[in-house]
Amino acid sequence: MKFIRKIKVILLFSTLFFALFSCVEIIDDITIHKDGSGIWKLKINFSESLVKINSVLALDSINGYKVPNKAEIHQRALSFKNALAIQNGIKSATIQEDLEHYVWNISVEFKTTQSLEDAVVNALKEQKVNGVKIPEGGIVRKSGGIITKQFPFDLMAIKNKVKEEDWRRLSEGKYISIMRFDTEILKNSNERYSISKNNMATMAAYSIGECLEHPSIIDNQTQLK
Repeated sequence: MKFIRKIKVILLFSTLFFALFSCVEIIDDITIHKDGSGIWKLKINFSESLVKINSVLALDSINGYKVPNKAEIHQRALSFKNALAIQNGIKSATIQEDLEHYVWNISVEFKTTQSLEDAVVNALKEQKVNGVKIPEGGIVRKSGGIITKQFPFDLMAIKNKVKEEDWRRLSEGKYISIMRFDTEILKNSNERYSISKNNMATMAAYSIGECLEHPSIIDNQTQLK
């Protein structure tokens, strides 16, 4: 929506796990209706790192940290989904998990953008995921016909804990931000966001390296008709 002052969308296990598994594609897709309710979908895809993941999972520990097994990874993902589902303002939360290819699809139906932000932050804290720093103006906020998008997560804290090669591969990952609306878009403040032909969706694609080095690069205000 780690979805953001320096990207850290490690919603399922730990930031170290995220960095070790390196190459990742993150698709942050949010639909916001006129009344502020909507659906947030997050896809985390490690399928390009299958060989690396399986080799890491065969170890007991790496760089002094315990390596989780598949059962622990599954339980962490389930716990995060359950933590989201019980938050105020959340209508439903589901997760689809593919542990053969290491792909997760999270879907959260929310009443307001503020309730989505509060739910994600609270669920992350319950999962003991550190580095959440809510920027002024929030993660995703709706104020009248203006939608503001930012990221509040920080991966830089673990940079010195992983090998340079792992960090380089993480930086080569992809982050895609998509926002969909019931109303036509007049303009975006960020030129990286393209507008769909029907003027009701906008998208920007970045390397994770860009987001790490220049977190404000994904900041955007969308003005609706």
